[in-house]
Amino acid sequence: MNTTNIINDALIKVQLSILIFGLLAFIPVVSYGMVEMQDEQLSQVTGQALLQMGKELGQGVSSDLTFYKAGLEAEVELNLNIEKLQLGCTAGAINGQFCDIDIDNLSLSGSTWGAEGRAGSSAILTRPFFEFAIKNDDQKTLREVVGIRLSAEQAIGMMTFGDQESGAGDAGDTSGINSLSGYMQIGSATGVAQTEARQMCYATSQCTDGSIGLSEGGVGAAARMTGRIRANTDILGWQTGDFFSETYRLNLDEANANVVTSPAVVNGKRQTFVELMGSATIDDINFIGQMTANATLLGIGFELDKEVTGTIRGLTATVPITEGLEYIHKINVNNPFSLSMQAQDVLWPDAAAPAMSGWWLAFEDEIDIGNISPEAKVQMTNEVLLQALTGASGPPWNTNNSGVAGSPQECTVPSMNCALYRRLSTGTSAANTYGVTCPSLGDCLGGDSLPVGTMTVPADVVFPLNDLKLGAQTVTPNCYGSARFC
Repeated sequence: MNTTNIINDALIKVQLSILIFGLLAFIPVVSYGMVEMQDEQLSQVTGQALLQMGKELGQGVSSDLTFYKAGLEAEVELNLNIEKLQLGCTAGAINGQFCDIDIDNLSLSGSTWGAEGRAGSSAILTRPFFEFAIKNDDQKTLREVVGIRLSAEQAIGMMTFGDQESGAGDAGDTSGINSLSGYMQIGSATGVAQTEARQMCYATSQCTDGSIGLSEGGVGAAARMTGRIRANTDILGWQTGDFFSETYRLNLDEANANVVTSPAVVNGKRQTFVELMGSATIDDINFIGQMTANATLLGIGFELDKEVTGTIRGLTATVPITEGLEYIHKINVNNPFSLSMQAQDVLWPDAAAPAMSGWWLAFEDEIDIGNISPEAKVQMTNEVLLQALTGASGPPWNTNNSGVAGSPQECTVPSMNCALYRRLSTGTSAANTYGVTCPSLGDCLGGDSLPVGTMTVPADVVFPLNDLKLGAQTVTPNCYGSARFC
């Protein structure tokens, strides 16, 4: 190396050192020390720790446990896709399932988004934390970790499951939640189920749209249409008679059933379905069709062969709903939820129910599954029609196989037959008493049509619904990350 260069470098370093010390000479030297603060001054100072630690003794079934909690005093934004989530898989099946939690295409994002889609919106986790369940905490040699929980004090977002490919998102798709071990409180939900138009026939041979006759299945005479006729004979005044029909084909129009479900709790291991109980009010059902009936009036038997028209009003329904979890594709989250693993049943602090052994997903507050309106029309089954026709206790009066001979009895259960026997209205006049009224005898005996009018039938029928394709469960894909569901 050149000696001259070495000397020059050394001179430069010396000059820089002199310059630095010279500048420091002009800086005043101040001595800082600890200063005691008064109580009044301390009261004006606030601070917040990033990490929060806590210890809590267990309660109830977990009274022998101690819980240690470590959390962040922060809000965490999260947007994630998990193509296949399987936890707690074993060789033995429970409820036919081999995994505690088995979910396809799980996404968690914000509940609202703009033009950029779900990728631009994140779920918000407030004060996320880990929690450990310790058994025999006061005995060093026997101390044991029996559970760990990942949770947050509050979570806001949207969780979706199932097929999210572009152009898919079908509410009837059956991919998504295959099995679930956990706890959920499902809040009350509303929706409108539209019934399919169909024919109501006594025998299958009388139907022309493929419907099965109500007499099928061994119900026989219970499927008859029975009632009373009231006619003005002019000379003899108003006269009444009975009729029954085993030959009818009525075309029932579509109708809306306004459904409201009660809150329900889902709690168990490896569940594959949820059971809800709802009630419904059914809008007016208009009908028109042909009926041939055996009737008696003034003690004389005759045959009615007419086109009948009318409206069924006042039906309500008890609606038990069994919904496979694979049909639930979207949950709006606005509550604490947690994912835990435990070697025994553990009642975690602030949990609504004990988490069962294995993996467990819990939503502590009510969740909203959205509108439960079926995507497709639902069938008005024969079982429902028979309830509406005859009521749960059978025909409104005793009949024998030969026809209408028998003694009338009070209607114990509202039904169409009961309304045809005597109107179930508040009217007290004779015109409101009987189901079918003819202004004259000729109107009963002649003519091609017989208007039945509006039959008020305040009957409550059992209308079960199973595995509905819920229109509000259509999924929007989350185009984010390496596991892109779009």
